[in-house]
Amino acid sequence: MRLTPDNNKYKADDSSGAGRFLWPALAFIIPFAIHAVAFAVINISPFGERTKSMMVIDNYHQYSPFLLEFRDILRNGGSLLHSWNDGLGTNYWARYAYYLASPFNLLFVFFTAQSLPEFIVILSLTRTGLSGLTFFIYARRKYGVNQHNIARR
Repeated sequence: MRLTPDNNKYKADDSSGAGRFLWPALAFIIPFAIHAVAFAVINISPFGERTKSMMVIDNYHQYSPFLLEFRDILRNGGSLLHSWNDGLGTNYWARYAYYLASPFNLLFVFFTAQSLPEFIVILSLTRTGLSGLTFFIYARRKYGVNQHNIARR
């Protein structure tokens, strides 16, 4: 059954001051915290050994070199279409589209190359939190759920 404004008995005003931000904040914080606790339990950097990463093979052979080259291109200029850093050259646009197109990767420009493992963990935690937040927003809009009827249940 699809809830409409006519038959939704839980319809309430969704504009109540500070409480308006409580549920979206929790929708971000809870998945973020669960993911961070999981990293801490298995001693992943930055909670444990610096050399221990969540992506052992992919991190050191794909994401790290790609992010470092992307950072270099953004800082020092260079082509996002073609790169001469691999063999006889590669189609950098395809690499960008597959691995680097997330706007969050642009934030790596502000980090040092040595902090790459921590950046990847922070990025992963942030994406997990944003997944929870966007699902909350989707559920609220799709099913008419808001903080008032969540608290009533």
